[in-house]
Amino acid sequence: MAGTRKHKFKLIPIILLVAIATFAYMILNNSETVVDKTASTNVLQKISNQILLNVGQFEITQADINGAINQYIKVPISKGDMTINEVNAKISGDKILIEVPFSYKSIDLLFSSTGQLGLLDGEITYNPDNFKLGKVSLPKKLVLSLISKQSNNNFYVEDNLIKIKTDELPIAINSLIIEDDKLVGTVGFKGASTSNLDSLSEDDVDTQLDAAKQKIQSATSYMNSTQKSQASLILNKIDDVKSQSLDQKKQVLNYANNIIANATK
Repeated sequence: MAGTRKHKFKLIPIILLVAIATFAYMILNNSETVVDKTASTNVLQKISNQILLNVGQFEITQADINGAINQYIKVPISKGDMTINEVNAKISGDKILIEVPFSYKSIDLLFSSTGQLGLLDGEITYNPDNFKLGKVSLPKKLVLSLISKQSNNNFYVEDNLIKIKTDELPIAINSLIIEDDKLVGTVGFKGASTSNLDSLSEDDVDTQLDAAKQKIQSATSYMNSTQKSQASLILNKIDDVKSQSLDQKKQVLNYANNIIANATK
């Protein structure tokens, strides 16, 4: 499925970070991982529902992140003498901790990194504070150099940041920060703008909202169960926004129009 590929693509940098552990496998670690094993079922549907209900806004918890990891990274993953046993994440304050317990030739090891996620020029960035193998800190410059050698068309290292391109995603990520132990952001449709609605009066917008509602309703018979669920959410949003400001109405109309356009494709 295309959706599955997209979300696997988002997690590629986490897996690639593990590659540097093979260069220092002699450093042992016998301590337990500090990240709780948390999981969230149907996490992608949950996030999708949030985006529809909040017109592009979303919040992702630690449980959501680990739920997505558990859904789209099937561990253990073996490559040669190395086996990745888990991939876990923990959000604390404005930082994210990534832990990857793995084994190399039957030796149990733990790779971890703490840093900040952000958005720069439309690309997702990871700004690492540290890299560790067990309790031993690894030189950040060395690790970034090793990761840079694994760069591809989707991600690369620049200015001490790991950058993840979003060109292949069907949506535009407009903001992304870690705040209050959550990953918070906004998304929109690429090329979408409310500028084409600027000249419309409130009556015009209300009329177009009603038209969008009818178009979505008429298309539900062709939708699968997931699409019907999403259609129900946006229909409720269209009803709710009628009593709100003109600017909010335009945002919902713009979002609804793009949903209709994508559904038509």
